[in-house]
Amino acid sequence: MPASASIRPEKPRMSNQETPEEARARKEEAKRLRRQRQNIRNLVASIGASLGIVVFLVLVVARPDETIPQPIDYEAVASQAAPSAPADLIVPDLDDTWSSNRATISDETFGQMWAIGLISTTGDYVEIAQVFSPSGDALTEIIGPGGDQSETTLAGSDTIRWTLIDRSGVSDPGNASYALTADTTMGLVVVSGTTESGVLFIASTIQRGYPAIWP
Repeated sequence: MPASASIRPEKPRMSNQETPEEARARKEEAKRLRRQRQNIRNLVASIGASLGIVVFLVLVVARPDETIPQPIDYEAVASQAAPSAPADLIVPDLDDTWSSNRATISDETFGQMWAIGLISTTGDYVEIAQVFSPSGDALTEIIGPGGDQSETTLAGSDTIRWTLIDRSGVSDPGNASYALTADTTMGLVVVSGTTESGVLFIASTIQRGYPAIWP
């Protein structure tokens, strides 16, 4: 060996082959990073869905009450219509379990009519129709044709006679599956509705509230 030559220490060679422990560690780290990225994506998706729900509630649910039918104060309507009515108007005294969606006085082909639509908190719909000087077949015009008729009395009086009409068996009873009708000194009174119990209740309320109108 020449004198000028120097002996360099041999560097240890690096092996490219990873040990089993290193492979497991690398795989675990890769899994951890994937889970972290997935959690971030899930978080972003959840935030987006929540924002979508908020926008829906603001645009659709929380709109002004103009899209929701408001109850009608039928007593106030009756007070306004009373001066021009040909007779006193029947205005039942009901509690908060009943509300009105209709209160009108109108000229019909069978006579002038005062009508109130009532809805109970249990889903009953009942309509009161008071017809002044009725002509023709006013009853059929109001509730429709068909139905089984019978005479009946309501609790509180054995002398006031009503005609009960059961239309629950007709093909299309509409909102008049049952009806009670009677002639009074204030005109023809027709109480019709979707349930027999609702019709009986409103008719009984009228009978108690207006004891002097029955001939």
